[in-house]
Amino acid sequence: MADKEITTFVVDISSSMGVSSSPASRELSDLDLGLKYLFDVASAKAIRGRKTDFISVIAVHSPETENPYSSDDSFQNIEIVSKRIAPISYVDLKNIHSKLQPNPVPNSEYSENQLGDVFEGLVLAVSLLKDTSKLKFNRNIVLITNGESSITSFDSQLAGPTLSAMEKLSINLLVIGIDFENVDHFSDIKRKNVAKWRDICANCYNGKLITGNEALQSILYHPPLKKVRPMKAFKGQLRLGIDYQKLLKHSKRDTFKVDVKKEDIEESYEPDLDTFSLCLNVECYPATKIESLPSGHSFFVDKSKNASKISQIREYYIETAKEKDEAEKELGTRHSTSKVKSEEDPEVKVEAIQDFDKIKAFKYSNYDLIPLDPGLEEATTLKSIEGIDIVGFLKKTSFSYAYLTEESFYVIPESNSLMRSVVGFNSFCSAMIELECYAIVRYVQKENSEVRMCVLLPYTVEVDDGEFVYTCSMVRIPFKEDEKIGRFPFLTPKQKSNRDQEENGEAEESVITYPSEEVNKLMESFILSRDLDKEDSHTSNTNISIPKTVSSAKSASLLPVPPERPSDSTDSKLLSNSPAIHKFNINLRRMIIATLSNDDINDALNDPDFVQKYLVSKETNLFNLSNVLSLNSSSDKEWLSNLNLKSNPIAKELIKELDVRYITKEEADQRANKRRKGAGTNVHSLFSKNPQGTFGANEGDYDAMPDLDNLLNG
Repeated sequence: MADKEITTFVVDISSSMGVSSSPASRELSDLDLGLKYLFDVASAKAIRGRKTDFISVIAVHSPETENPYSSDDSFQNIEIVSKRIAPISYVDLKNIHSKLQPNPVPNSEYSENQLGDVFEGLVLAVSLLKDTSKLKFNRNIVLITNGESSITSFDSQLAGPTLSAMEKLSINLLVIGIDFENVDHFSDIKRKNVAKWRDICANCYNGKLITGNEALQSILYHPPLKKVRPMKAFKGQLRLGIDYQKLLKHSKRDTFKVDVKKEDIEESYEPDLDTFSLCLNVECYPATKIESLPSGHSFFVDKSKNASKISQIREYYIETAKEKDEAEKELGTRHSTSKVKSEEDPEVKVEAIQDFDKIKAFKYSNYDLIPLDPGLEEATTLKSIEGIDIVGFLKKTSFSYAYLTEESFYVIPESNSLMRSVVGFNSFCSAMIELECYAIVRYVQKENSEVRMCVLLPYTVEVDDGEFVYTCSMVRIPFKEDEKIGRFPFLTPKQKSNRDQEENGEAEESVITYPSEEVNKLMESFILSRDLDKEDSHTSNTNISIPKTVSSAKSASLLPVPPERPSDSTDSKLLSNSPAIHKFNINLRRMIIATLSNDDINDALNDPDFVQKYLVSKETNLFNLSNVLSLNSSSDKEWLSNLNLKSNPIAKELIKELDVRYITKEEADQRANKRRKGAGTNVHSLFSKNPQGTFGANEGDYDAMPDLDNLLNG
């Protein structure tokens, strides 16, 4: 089950929030700036639709007073707009949007006893969370204010107990201070309030104060990390030096057979009892998983604007005619395509194919299929035993970071295993860390499943203050055939070939031009100038200390906040969220937020200028060196751009020496057509003689079943 989270927003909607504190640099009012963060978080929760993701909204300085603690002299003009909604719906978003409007009545027109303040809103938010004390929740309070309203309850009797309750309930506090950075333009009230809010955030359980601009940057560049559920992915043995052939042979034996011979019993093989091997009981849990797009559904909106969910059903048919000769019946529908019965062709009958009538097949050619019956499918399945088998070790310096291309898993000792496995696993990890090496393993998740080659990366993880545990990360590594090798043109001048001689009518010999020694040195300087690790001052460490790991309750929230940056290594800089998925998610949320002020969502979405108004930003829509690694990066956005600037002079000199220039697509197509024409071969004629393909079942006498043992054994 997913972690439960409850987020309470405390929003200052006083009249001062209805205008911009910095009219010279920002047209948006202070309230609109703060609500951008609120509705971005709320719409993200609406898209996820989790029943364990609650949201509450409290409006301070509201025209209405609606809360259980209101009295004649306290908690006035504080309204609970929504209380613990989960999952939040589009209707709830519209209701919150309509209620969070700036109060037209200035604070000066209220008496001191009638006017509640923002800190009382914080007290109310904490009190609403007290009844969740016995439940496992991630509790967040987000407070949005510009600090222009007087706050008298800072020094009241409620201040101390409120901070103690926040500590006891483990409440994460995020204060979004609108224009809290413009110190020179502070009024006396705002200067006092800002100092007090900074003090509260510094002394509470997990407080953080950010400005309104930082909140916007968090939306754009710091999406929250999704915590991976600790679902057990594997439970089995970590083995070294076992006799795999004996183990495989033993697994094939029918253990339920009654008449087992004595010699068969003696041949049984148990890896645990093999004195020449190492066998440890371990478990695997997900460490990092691939980020994916949110799932959605298709709906049909009729003329009455009623939406109906569209479900897709796939069915297969075969055609049968009333009058078919025997040859056609034997041939069946080999060259026909499936068509639905039409009224114009009554001679054609359509017969539906049931699921139990279908069988998997191997596509032998464009027109021939080989049915995969259970016997053939079993014969083509590689027999394997579940487990993690160590096949070798290599030095850490010999392993490239680029090989880690898939999801990773934590490997730990089995929870209820004997002390032998725990001590053995810790000793194994400690030895690899000391020798600075990694283990290459053969991983099979379950019997007869896919065989994966993986690497085990040992390290220690801090679990408590000063206490560490040993673990390994297991990541799949690619095979040689998985390597993608690009084909690039020569940078040297064009070669003179026989074809050039025929086309130009000139008698020139074939010449291959190689770069000079000076050009080679220039190219080497260009490559070294783009070395990503050159300025990396990060020292090698076997402990995990990366800001992109979610390892504690304080970092497990679904709120976008600027991350801590304890590591500035090159590896950490390159660990970024997917910019394409983030762009999709943020545009989806913008679409929802943009329609909240409209009466009908369909009319808003059907506006011809909707995309131009709400989805096209001032920034480029293309990925470049400034934005491709900007999401949750441990470096500034201009890191790659600055690196590129250093190599620009050398690049220009290289271009000049090699006489390299860009060509248009039209020029490239003309050159390609010219080469094809000069080849003198009609490619189409090679394949048009045999329209059924080069291979097929009717091309010769073949055995019905190939001898797989001979093929595999060579």
